[in-house]
Formats: sequence, structure tokens, C-alpha cells
Amino acid sequence: MNFKRIKILDTTLRDGEQAPGFAMSVQDKIKMAKILTALGVDCIEVGFPASSPDDFTAAREISASAETQIRVIARCQEEDIHKAGKALTNAQNHRIVNFIGISDLHLHQRLYLSKDQVIRKAVDSIHQALTYTPFVDFALEDASRADPSFLVEFLTAILEAGAQHISVCDTVGHMIPMETKHLFSLLLQRFPETTFSAHFHNDLGFALANSLVALEEGAKIVECTLLGIGERAGNTSLEQLAMVLHKKKSLGFQTNIQTTQLALACDTLCELVDYQIPVNKPIVGGNMFLACSGIHQDGLIKNRANYEYIHAEDIGKVVNPIVLSKHSGKAGVQYVLKSLGLPHACADIQTAMTFLEQQKGLVDAQLFKKKMCALNGKLQIINA
Repeated sequence: MNFKRIKILDTTLRDGEQAPGFAMSVQDKIKMAKILTALGVDCIEVGFPASSPDDFTAAREISASAETQIRVIARCQEEDIHKAGKALTNAQNHRIVNFIGISDLHLHQRLYLSKDQVIRKAVDSIHQALTYTPFVDFALEDASRADPSFLVEFLTAILEAGAQHISVCDTVGHMIPMETKHLFSLLLQRFPETTFSAHFHNDLGFALANSLVALEEGAKIVECTLLGIGERAGNTSLEQLAMVLHKKKSLGFQTNIQTTQLALACDTLCELVDYQIPVNKPIVGGNMFLACSGIHQDGLIKNRANYEYIHAEDIGKVVNPIVLSKHSGKAGVQYVLKSLGLPHACADIQTAMTFLEQQKGLVDAQLFKKKMCALNGKLQIINA
């Protein structure tokens, strides 16, 4: 099967950091950039140099030594683009992405520009950015709510001006997959040679699904963040997208993501911003590779594939999947007893089961071992 190579543009250090509670220092960003490079992302969007001295410094420091492509963002304003260009002075492999809102709502209620004015502003900004780098992209802010005819008119103008990769942004996360299919089908039919990048927010919970639909329609880049962090409900989750494309070979896509580095990348981010991953988070949540119900424990012991589609080692973790609780069954209890190094299996397993049934939460394995040893007089031990 011929696989289509999809590029991953990570925006954890830019869009992700804009989310409340995820601010990072310059040193934090430098560390994360190295982690993201090892993870295999194709491009790292490191920040918005005009927004703050720290963002400028982080962009300058990271781009000067980066081993992967670096991108910074700028509004369609001379000072923004100047600072973006200055931040990339020593960069070896870099891009600038200009952005502006193009929906009627943004034009009339935020920017106070006519359609002709916003086109002129965008075109001028591209010409300026091209004086700093030959690689200028354009992000269509609120493209998902733009008038389709104006979207085509705007795209025609900025592509003629020299814009290369085009980020189609669902800025408020309002799209559902059927709408995404319609939008990207329209764009790819009208501009078949253009490289489109999918940038989805997750307000309705469809960021991942929308990204997959965009790829099916012909998008070549997906913009993601680790853990899906970002404005409001966040962005497309990098680890979720990477594992879907890794496991679902039938989709026909491949990325450069080293999936065994996913746990390290997410854990490092959490450590830097003091964030706790929800236990039910797909791919990297604490409960992903654990089972405490008797039926699932029995199935996992016999063959992990019975109740695991993704294994802990797939993302670089080592986990004992069997944990003890009041829901554990005999097979799980016997498994834990043996893993704890007890020389014999317990014949009177009901004593152990009774103890577990009296516990409210998960039972620490070492505590369980001590309890079983203390109850040794009540247990009949037989050779394993």
C-alpha cells in the first residue's frame, strides 16, 4: 500500500501556551522544542514575537539552534512582521505565517475593514514578510465562517502575492465533519496545487475528526498541540492524531512521529506547566493501560489484545495493567500475588477477595502483599 506522507505542525508553544494555565518561560520553550524535535514533528510554531519580549527571545533562541523547521506568527502589521523577521535572523530553516480574520463577523465587528481593504492588507504583509524569508504562509483566521465566494477571492489574491502553505482555521471550533468535508472539497477543487493545513479547535469535540476529514479531502498538514491544549477547549491533539494514523493503516497516511516518545513529550509538558493529565485522557491518560474489573483482568492475562488496542509500550511507557480493587476477580488476584513474588498461589482465594471487597478505591500492591502475609494463618497455601 502506498502511504501519503502527512506533515505535523506542532503549535504547543504558541496556540497551546495561550490557554489559561499553560504559560511557559523561555527555558521551558527551549526544552519543549528539543522534545518536539525528538518526537518527529515537521515544524514547530514557537510563538508570536511581537506579543512579548519573552516570545521574541524564545523564537530567536530556538530558531538559532533548531534541527527542525521553525515557524513564527505575525499579524498583517509592519511592526509584527519586522519583529518576526528579526527573531529569525539566525535561523537555518524557518517560516513566517501572517494571519488575519476573514469572516464577515471579524471584518465588521473586530477589524472594521472592507473586503478590499483586508485583501490589500494581506497582500502587503506577504510582500513584507518575503523580505525576511522565502517561506511565507498565511493563516485564514475564522475561515470556517467566511463567505465562500470571498474565501476564494481572498485566497486567489494571497497566493498570487506569494503565500505558500495556507492554514484553514476553524477558530471557534464550530465545525462538524460534514461541514469540514464540504469546505476542504471546495478549496482543493478550486486550488488543487495549494498546500492546505488544517487548524481545528475542539469546542464541539470534533477537532480530531475534522482533521481526519480534512486529510481525506487533500490537506497535507495538520496543526496540533500536545494533549490538545489551546484556546478554550483546545486544539487537535497531537498524540491522538499520531496514534490514529499509526494504528489505522487503512487510512493510507503516515507521519514522522515517533510514537514511543509520546508519553515522554506529554509528561515533560505537564511537568513544566504543573498540569495533571486526566486519567481518562485518550492515549496518555493514567487509566489507559489499567484494568481493575475481573472480566477485563482475566482477558488481559490470557491475551492483552482482548482488552487493549493500544499498548503502553506503543507510547513509551512500562505499565503493569492489573490493579486491585473490589472489582478484581480471582484471575487478577492470583496474577498480582505471583507478580509480587509470593512463592505460592492462595488456595483460599476468597479471603483475599473478601479483603478487596471491603476497600473503596484501588489497593496498593505492596499493601496488599503485607495484608496477605499478615493473614497467612488464615490462608491455605499450596504449591503454585
